[in-house]
Formats: sequence, structure tokens, C-alpha cells
Amino acid sequence: MIVSDIDAARDELAALWAKVSEVFHAGTPGAQFQPDGASGRVHGLAPDHASYGSFATLV
Repeated sequence: MIVSDIDAARDELAALWAKVSEVFHAGTPGAQFQPDGASGRVHGLAPDHASYGSFATLV
């Protein structure tokens, strides 16, 4: 799903009891496609707030 405010979307999903990861961005290319806890994922929003730069996954 694509949203304009990932923090708000993540909070809303969590309030509905969905198991959702913390917001993260890829520190290395392709890290967003690796399993939760894998190296290359960096906690928080992408530094430049670029479109499609920050992620949260349903776990």
C-alpha cells in the first residue's frame, strides 16, 4: 500500500491490532525486501524523505 504519511498509517494499523514493523529505510540496496531483522534496514524515515524511501511491513 502506498501512503502519504507512513507514521500515521503504521500507527493506525497497530491500533487495529495488526502486527506491523517499525518504520525503516534501506541502508543498502534491496534491504527493504529482506526479512525483518536482516542487516541493511535502518530504523526511521529515509533521511531525504524521498517518495518510496520509507517502509513498514506486516509481520
